[in-house]
Amino acid sequence: EKIKESLSNKKELRIALFCAGSAPEIIGISKFLENNSYNFSSIEVHLYDQINQWSYARDNFIFSNGKKQALKQNHKMSFISHNIDLTNLNDLDKFNELHYYDVITFQNCLGEFSQSSKDDSSKNFLKVLGSLKPNSYAIFSERDIRGTEKNISRIHEFASEKNYETSHSFSYTYKSLEKIDIPKIL
Repeated sequence: EKIKESLSNKKELRIALFCAGSAPEIIGISKFLENNSYNFSSIEVHLYDQINQWSYARDNFIFSNGKKQALKQNHKMSFISHNIDLTNLNDLDKFNELHYYDVITFQNCLGEFSQSSKDDSSKNFLKVLGSLKPNSYAIFSERDIRGTEKNISRIHEFASEKNYETSHSFSYTYKSLEKIDIPKIL
């Protein structure tokens, strides 16, 4: 909803899902496109992840029953997979998509950078923010695990240095064990 108006004058839409995994964001993207009428000539969805074993999960859950073909046909969507380790400086040196994307997302991955790599190199994943076109959006949706808060702070610091602005920010802690009744069989 926050970015709906900014997309109305675009001919092509380019989206990057970083740390994509099974890519559940595709469900949200497709629902968004179904509920809003845009006439994009093409929509590219780039899936970036450290490993390439997610195709089974995507094919059986996200793209099952002909959904991938329907998205291609109805919304002119194409899906491009990339292997990249955002904590590996060699991979980041090869990443050169400067000002290419209209929207990029990070879902449940920022805390992993501090846990999985040296602290000094983990901040280098911010290089991917340069892949945004001017007046575009980066969306971060995160778990509250060790390292997340530090990397969110790095994003804010990087954004202020690069003249980016935060259009919407909120913090909400969802405690699933308190909010959901777990079926007794489980």
